Amino acid sequence: MYLRKSREQIESELCFDVYEQPVFHMGKETNFKLIVRADNHNPISCMTKQYKLVPNRLILEAVENAIAGQNYALTDARSFSDARMKLEITMNREITVNGKASYPRVIVRNSYDGTSAVSFSAAIMILVCSNGLMAFRNFTQRTYLHYEKNDIISDIGKSIESSIALIENKASDMFLPLTRTMAPEQNVSVIRDLFPGKLHDSFTENFLAHNNRTYWDLLDTSTYLISNVMNRDNEYTHKLEESITDRVFNLYNKGVKQEAVNATV
Repeated sequence: MYLRKSREQIESELCFDVYEQPVFHMGKETNFKLIVRADNHNPISCMTKQYKLVPNRLILEAVENAIAGQNYALTDARSFSDARMKLEITMNREITVNGKASYPRVIVRNSYDGTSAVSFSAAIMILVCSNGLMAFRNFTQRTYLHYEKNDIISDIGKSIESSIALIENKASDMFLPLTRTMAPEQNVSVIRDLFPGKLHDSFTENFLAHNNRTYWDLLDTSTYLISNVMNRDNEYTHKLEESITDRVFNLYNKGVKQEAVNATV
């Protein structure tokens, strides 16, 4: 587990300087401002004056300071359309989930266009035969809105530690129900349709290659394609990666509830 980008690449992609520029209409200053990239003066977004700009550079430096000398590593850093940032922090200590070696992760996000607060989400990388399964589950999500007056930077270390602690306490048996229940064809189709059409055949072939074809196999198929086939530079890949586990669990839970209803009829 290591970062496949140089410090120069990260600086270029994430840490460009930005500035705020008032927006005028008919000679009068409005309640809006532009967030502008300083090196090329291209506008990134238009926000209200109440929006509090939090530079990516400050968050990255705070994350690096928080994990320095600790049992964590920065394993990914990405920017999407200059407006949205994602950092991935992985714990170097192994835990066991479903009997498999796993590593807690924390995803840190920021945006310059209001689509994301500064947020910390918990995830797990589970080492399975076919892929390093990135399983997101809503253990916790700490968010700091850009409109609030709060000390985001000084809280970053605590946010990382609390997210990791929750994963370690809750993750060990969380996937067991998925391994015990077959996924019906209609639910397989629901998950398959989240992927680009050109991957539908690959999805079906991969899923049918599993012996039991459970919800766990459905998740494994999904994460295999996300991790190894889809374009990691495409933002949709990351959004799907962060939602797929909850989507599979939601389908499983609906099936369990329906079975309970049928049993009482």
